[in-house]
Amino acid sequence: MSSQDPGAGIVIPGVRLEGVIGRGGMGVVYRAYQERLDRWIAVKVISPDIADDPSFRARFEQESRLAAAIEHPSILPVYDSGEVDGRLYIAMRLIEGSDLRTAIARGGALEPARAARIVAQVASALDAAHARGLVHRDVKPANVLLARPGEPGEHAYLSDFGLTKRMASAGHSRPSRRSRRSSYERLPHGAARARQPEHRRLSRHTRSASVETPPAPRRPSSTASWGRAAMPA
Repeated sequence: MSSQDPGAGIVIPGVRLEGVIGRGGMGVVYRAYQERLDRWIAVKVISPDIADDPSFRARFEQESRLAAAIEHPSILPVYDSGEVDGRLYIAMRLIEGSDLRTAIARGGALEPARAARIVAQVASALDAAHARGLVHRDVKPANVLLARPGEPGEHAYLSDFGLTKRMASAGHSRPSRRSRRSSYERLPHGAARARQPEHRRLSRHTRSASVETPPAPRRPSSTASWGRAAMPA
């Protein structure tokens, strides 16, 4: 097993991994077949250098359960999570399409109406999470999946709740006090939205359909910045 292919040789009961469909800082996503339910799903296997961190492992089960409890049309459904031979995995709905980062890289800035629809769907997903007292701390284009990208009926899903890299590991700098918090932060009812300026900025961009674009070399680093990146100058 390696960090490049953490799912090599893993046997998840009732699931057959078929091939890699994505890679990221947290791990590798595989196209998989769930035999008992006769359906295709996506399975993310967490990289061992992250999964081996005790604090991450302690949070993983709780945060996966919280993610699975959120019901919203723009939040990627979580089907299952667990551990096999010391390796952590999470099973999710398979979206046949693309992600927002890829869509922007391939086609450039989105036309305003399309960008506004996508941002509005993600804002609605954040509303639902915040209503549960949960905060997504890694909103970025790569975590916005698009079903039927560029076609009528295009739909955005916010993914990777609870799978934000938060710990210092080999080759990584020490995280800040804020980043050491759980990817999910339990807050009193109604407090989450009030404490999230990125959510307020996202809502403002949704309402105004802002067409501001940040300088090309900068990587979107917040909800507001990726919202601007999606819209043309």
